[in-house]
Amino acid sequence: PIIELCRQYGIYIVLDMHAAPGAQNSSDFSDSELNGEAELFTEISNQRWLASTWRYIAEYYSNEPVIGALDLLNEPVIPWGYGPELLRNIYERTIDSIRTVNSNHIVIIEGNWYGNDHTGLFPPFDNNMVYSFHHYVGGSTDTTIMYNQYRKDISLEYNVPLWVGEFGENSNHWGHNIKSFFERNDIGWSWWNFKSVERISSLFSYDISDEYQILIDYWQQGGVKPDTLIAFNGLISMAHSIQFDSCRINSGLSMALVD
Repeated sequence: PIIELCRQYGIYIVLDMHAAPGAQNSSDFSDSELNGEAELFTEISNQRWLASTWRYIAEYYSNEPVIGALDLLNEPVIPWGYGPELLRNIYERTIDSIRTVNSNHIVIIEGNWYGNDHTGLFPPFDNNMVYSFHHYVGGSTDTTIMYNQYRKDISLEYNVPLWVGEFGENSNHWGHNIKSFFERNDIGWSWWNFKSVERISSLFSYDISDEYQILIDYWQQGGVKPDTLIAFNGLISMAHSIQFDSCRINSGLSMALVD
């Protein structure tokens, strides 16, 4: 259904590996909670698993024009004791695997340290590659460092496109100025995030339902475990809460990003 809707409305999809086998950083959003380590980098089996997973995805969507690109790793962080050549080796193995079944789609690679350190990833090693970074900090007008690091030292030097896969969690004014900087310098962008719980920094915001709050309280505080019916109702109520018709629209942020 998502593919069909995007095709209907002329929207491209970027597939992003947020939780690689073994985890690509030690944060919870990469599913590293088992032991808090980025075992993608320490276990060769996980690296092979990543390559084979992307091969399957790339083959499945090989002729789907709605898929705009494949973002191979979200915010990798190389563990201490390992060098940047390891990240490049992982990317090379994965891209080689993808290209055996799919020569149509762009591959996006992010740098070390949550996407922003591209040491060891030059020159480009695929003919259809985009370099990506994320941006959340700094003033909205202080863009000289960002220009030198990304536009000058990457895009212009190596003649490759840039994509800021995440930026946001900030004010409307900040978002407008940074977005304008990206557009002036031919950098593709995606605001983080589209929809979030009880926030003014996302385009859409939704509330935690009373039924779902029961589950949160249990997870955080313990006590009497909710029965199956209460748990089910909590999850369903939250699913209704995040529907577009139930969300609040941040009109100011929308205008800041389209103006």
